[in-house]
Amino acid sequence: MIKNLFVFMILLLSGCIFYVEPTSTNTTSSSTEIWVDYAQVDCEYDSYWGDFIWYFDAQISASYSYYDDEISVGVYIEGWDYYSLTPVGYGVWTSGLETYYYDCNDGSLFDFVVSDIYGNYDEVTVWW
Repeated sequence: MIKNLFVFMILLLSGCIFYVEPTSTNTTSSSTEIWVDYAQVDCEYDSYWGDFIWYFDAQISASYSYYDDEISVGVYIEGWDYYSLTPVGYGVWTSGLETYYYDCNDGSLFDFVVSDIYGNYDEVTVWW
């Protein structure tokens, strides 16, 4: 336990970016009906206003045709703050966040979550 925590802290403080593929071995999906194909986080510093601008993008796929209002896509930052993503077409969902709180230089954990009205869901974790 302590060894895992130590490795986690070293990786978090190193500034590395980890991307976890949504495969059956590392996803917490309750079914294979809907899933996150791709999730991306990007950040930039606005030197004029002094805030940080975060961009969240996700590619969502399903084994059935769905309407955008049948599914919910969002991202949890550090497992706490939730931000909804907006559909832009062809299964792509996106959102932006301007904040003074989440610094681009700090290590952060982003959980992309998709769920539908039928109770199916999938989650992909992205490390910044």
